[in-house]
Formats: sequence, structure tokens, C-alpha cells
Amino acid sequence: MTFRAKKSLGQNFLTDRNILHAILSAADVQKEDTVIEVGPGKGILTKELALKAKHVITIEKDRRLIPTLQNIFSSYWR
Repeated sequence: MTFRAKKSLGQNFLTDRNILHAILSAADVQKEDTVIEVGPGKGILTKELALKAKHVITIEKDRRLIPTLQNIFSSYWR
């Protein structure tokens, strides 16, 4: 599903893989870490964090994105 960023929420969806890798490198997430991600958007960064961290907690204010995120990450839930 395609979403338009809401300026009122200050949304900018991450799409650039180079920036994604730069964020992951700077974060230096380890297997024992718990990460809190505010505004997971379309889940691009969230997917990578879920592979690296013990737990990832996301907080999404835009209710339009929640069903898509739940669908994407339903297999990650325990």
C-alpha cells in the first residue's frame, strides 16, 4: 500500500539503503539490546533492527500505518 507522508506529523519515509546502512552502523545495535523506534513508518529500519536486537519496540502515531506494520511483523511476535 502506498502512503503519503503527513507534513503535520513531520513524516519522512526512509527509502535510501545507503542512509539505512549509515543509521545501522552508527547505532551499533547488539544482540542483547532493546531498541525503541519512534515512527517506524513503513518498517524499513525496523526490519533490520529486528535482525540485530533482542527486542524492538515501535511507537507509531499514524494509525494508517499500523495495520501494514502488524502484517509485516506478525511473524516476529512471540
